[in-house]
Amino acid sequence: MMRAKSLGGSPVRALKRSSKRRGVRPSRCATLRTLTPLVSIADASSVGLVNMRFACRDYARLRYRLFPYNYSLAWQAHSHGTPLMRPLVVEFPSDPNVVDMTSEFMWGPTLLVAPVTRGGAMHWPVYLPSGTWYDFWTHQDVAGDRWIEAAASLERMPMFVRRGAIIPFGPDLEYLGEPGDGSLSLLVYPSESSMFELYEDDGETWAYEQGAYAITRITCTSLPNGVHVVLARDGAFAGMPAQRPVRVQIYLPTAPNSVRVSTEATWHHDDNRFVSLNFSLAAEPVEIEIQT
Repeated sequence: MMRAKSLGGSPVRALKRSSKRRGVRPSRCATLRTLTPLVSIADASSVGLVNMRFACRDYARLRYRLFPYNYSLAWQAHSHGTPLMRPLVVEFPSDPNVVDMTSEFMWGPTLLVAPVTRGGAMHWPVYLPSGTWYDFWTHQDVAGDRWIEAAASLERMPMFVRRGAIIPFGPDLEYLGEPGDGSLSLLVYPSESSMFELYEDDGETWAYEQGAYAITRITCTSLPNGVHVVLARDGAFAGMPAQRPVRVQIYLPTAPNSVRVSTEATWHHDDNRFVSLNFSLAAEPVEIEIQT
């Protein structure tokens, strides 16, 4: 199993310190922990009411779904020293508004997280740096370079996705190592050009140190009248499936005129937001070209 270095700091302690002063529910701390490098919720009963427990359960499931993203970030930390949890100034060094900001953080390069630290809050002030952002929960686009009031119910901690993001998700799991078909989902928000490297190994041994791992390079490029996406896998490890089911969701509010995929695939356009494609990924790269 790959080890990660430089996991970065955590605002959980600060949130816990403020919880007594501001009446922050323990469940706020528990849900935030699911988006930190190390997570431990020792006693589910400590979060009190049933709806709080459901919120903690849903965030635990989200953490499992984000495992391909998180594990890839850990690989980057191990290889290059880039932390999973990052102050905004790391990603936006020219923005004077984030130099001393401690109320938000980036989870990897593309997810902005704004923890709620006041009891009873249903909305929360969030600063979004310059660019286009998308509400993680609703996919609504939001212009940056300003403060906004974000919905902040117990079930939805304010989270925003940066334009250009490519986020891999795994299936719903009860525990890591649960048998499955290795299915993978990709959430893609096109920009001029973006890339994500999905890292995988056997998850149990040190064989990755001898090169037993795989990296799937995912690139997305905006065209004058469409989008071009490529998935290319390189490397191998023990137990790696020869092929896996993949679902790619590409943010595209306008229905496409045509969709071309280099392998057998199905696709549809849903909710006036995403083109969703389903296919199998094997050794050969898969190329997607969408014309609008």
